[in-house]
Amino acid sequence: AASLPAVADGIYYWRVRAADNAANYTAWTATRAFIVDVSSPEVINNQASPTAWYAADPGTVFDIDFRDLSSGLTSVQYRITSLPAGGGELYKDWTVISFTPGGLALYDAAWGVDFAAAKDGSNYVSVRAFDRVALSSAAADAFVIRKDTSAPSITDGQAGDDNWRNASGSLYNVDFADAGVGVSTAQYRITSLPAGAGTVLRDWTDIFSGQAYASYTADWGLDFFSLQETATNYISVRAWDALGSSRTVEDAFYALKDVTNPSIADNQADTDWLAADPGAAFDVDFADLGGAKLSRFQTRITTGPAQTGTVVWDWTDRITAINATYYNIPWSLDFASMPEGLNYISVRAYDNGGNTAAQTDVFAVRKDTTPPSVTGLQAGDDTWRSANTGSYNVNFADTGGSLLQKFQVTASSATGLAGTP
Repeated sequence: AASLPAVADGIYYWRVRAADNAANYTAWTATRAFIVDVSSPEVINNQASPTAWYAADPGTVFDIDFRDLSSGLTSVQYRITSLPAGGGELYKDWTVISFTPGGLALYDAAWGVDFAAAKDGSNYVSVRAFDRVALSSAAADAFVIRKDTSAPSITDGQAGDDNWRNASGSLYNVDFADAGVGVSTAQYRITSLPAGAGTVLRDWTDIFSGQAYASYTADWGLDFFSLQETATNYISVRAWDALGSSRTVEDAFYALKDVTNPSIADNQADTDWLAADPGAAFDVDFADLGGAKLSRFQTRITTGPAQTGTVVWDWTDRITAINATYYNIPWSLDFASMPEGLNYISVRAYDNGGNTAAQTDVFAVRKDTTPPSVTGLQAGDDTWRSANTGSYNVNFADTGGSLLQKFQVTASSATGLAGTP
């Protein structure tokens, strides 16, 4: 056996011969070689990280080189995990990029990965290399592959909006997300029928654009002016990411619009003088043609016209929960609460969209429940008369409001209207 002093990595050649004490030498043996390799392979990382977002397999594009100038490379490999430092889920275990049993001084060809094994989001790629003497080097998280092959998600948290709207400002809960490159644009469209059919009332309109949202959860509004009245408006949404992947949800929700005030039809004349509650006898009708339907109507009673004088009864619900386009049923008032005299009735109506209409002094109720009074100031007439020549002092009054219409006289042969008239 022979020993050598420390030498640098490389290939060394040797041969031997023998000699005796008389200086006789044998012939040289054949030349042989051996390799000295105490250095691990090199990993030369030229790869930008993280990569661009990939929607499809980019192929052999990754630029990490491997070198071993001594014994030579035998195997170079990669591994993919969901988290740095080999943590998280193992997407792809160590996989050979190149295998050269005889050794390779340099591997500098671009190479690819099993793109199908990677998942949407960030994929951490580590590499390692082995040489002929089993020395190795590794580079954890040499680069990150960003993959996005999925369309954005749309989460419809918005039920149909059954509230009739008479103004803009309502916000709707439909969210957008993309775990990869992010949602770049979201839009809505309004049509008069489901599934995009009927009239396009508002074509695709940006909710947001030019962004890269991992998640967009802010509620958003519609172009209220574009909504049709008296009918259902169907709202569809769509979203896409910067890689062109898109998703559409037809009829995510619907919206209702009514900006038309109810109408009031005054068919009621001022009443005659009433001595008792007439019941449901008043004929003022209501209608709502905007779609929301009537909700209720109210009355207000004052002692003077144009809502002047004493407020007998302030705005008070008269009929509620109508929920119909028309209300033409005679209705009543709280007759007992009205003072005697003229009571001026004003009305206002509401629909289910919050629209309202009012009309002052649609009619007046004349109330008089106090009978006339008779004041007898006449003493008995003790004068015998042969003709109707007497005059008598009996006074009449009416304080109830309707005023005196007439008075009548009867005579009888006995007191208390007894006897012969």
